[in-house]
Amino acid sequence: DMLERSWAASNFGYFDIVSFGFLAFYEDGGVHSIFSPEENAQELNIENRSNLGKVMFWNKLIRRSLFLDNGIRFPDRLIYDDLSSMMRLRNVATRVKEISDVLYCYRYERKGSLINSVSGKSITDYADVYKLLMDWFKDRNEGHIPEDIFTHLDYDMQFISGKILNSTMGADEIREHLKQLLLMKIAFLENWQQISDLHPDDLLEALRTGRRLRAA
Repeated sequence: DMLERSWAASNFGYFDIVSFGFLAFYEDGGVHSIFSPEENAQELNIENRSNLGKVMFWNKLIRRSLFLDNGIRFPDRLIYDDLSSMMRLRNVATRVKEISDVLYCYRYERKGSLINSVSGKSITDYADVYKLLMDWFKDRNEGHIPEDIFTHLDYDMQFISGKILNSTMGADEIREHLKQLLLMKIAFLENWQQISDLHPDDLLEALRTGRRLRAA
């Protein structure tokens, strides 16, 4: 009855997003955690748009027009599609609601799942997702980037570094992955704006020669 109860909680369409609780369980059936938020309803403004809890999309009922009217789609072939989508969706929502009902069961740390894998793609996908977010907010909000994007970036770097440390890789491989992760974060935060504005010819020149980037 997840859809029925969340639809009713939306006041039959009044709220743009309804977020509900969930139970996370291990593959052997043991319970990892239960998330049951305090019930609240909000009319969103520019100051409180970051207050809609967690960024996963599977514990939410979301108004379809938020996607269609704002050109928001889940990006193709990127691991962290929930992050890239929910941060934009909650920015365009005007009425959101959280209910304490635990309506979803989430299998935690499933073997072979993309979110729990460690690879070069899991590192580069973070850069792609955050570039997508920053470009979207820059175009929409007159260059303003919400601070919670950088907070999420710090959290995600901790998350993936933990996966690297707990992997079956050897010490040297772990060190190399952590170095690449740190390089990606530093280079991204320092250069994403400059790179976004470069002409393709300047990008090609920098790639071919290794010279420092210059403004377009």
